[in-house]
Amino acid sequence: MSDYTSIEILGDFDFYTPDTRPELAPGDALFMQRTSDGLDWYENWAHKADAFDANDVLATVLSDDRGAVIQCVLRATLVQQMPVGKERIIVIRGVDPTIDKPHRLFEQKGFDETTLNIVDLPAPVVPVITYKKDIWVRATDAEADTIEQVLAQQTTRKQNIFRDATYLDHAEPLFAELMAGFVVAFGEVRAGQLLAGS
Repeated sequence: MSDYTSIEILGDFDFYTPDTRPELAPGDALFMQRTSDGLDWYENWAHKADAFDANDVLATVLSDDRGAVIQCVLRATLVQQMPVGKERIIVIRGVDPTIDKPHRLFEQKGFDETTLNIVDLPAPVVPVITYKKDIWVRATDAEADTIEQVLAQQTTRKQNIFRDATYLDHAEPLFAELMAGFVVAFGEVRAGQLLAGS
């Protein structure tokens, strides 16, 4: 069973200063307008009693390297507390009003803007790195001498990169070159042990 029945994209909003301040606007009111048509957040949603239903939840959506990610989530009855600003706002409809903390259902989930569904985000890619200190700790004295000889045969640029870096990122092309050199010098198994992730 789904935690919601439908989703509506209200649109992208941005800050603005109105020509005349609405009469009922509190002193700390933030004025936002929908970028597509200039509709005012305060007048059309935040201050209208019938703008949302008791089963509605508001959420902000920001994009990052994982896609559209749901950020701030709160009951539509708390619309005046919505931290709107330079972001997309969606209305998640049909959320059980007895659920006390709807943010636990939706925050840090993905939002598929094509199907209007909430989706799980891909697991973050955890980089594999090897701290250079670990290479020297793992190596015998003889292996350390061999590493120095292999490095001495590299270009000045590559020598400086290796010398100045505190760790080696396995996703970088230079790591593959280093691994190839270690395989030639030590064999595949020992090269893997020396350059294993920290």
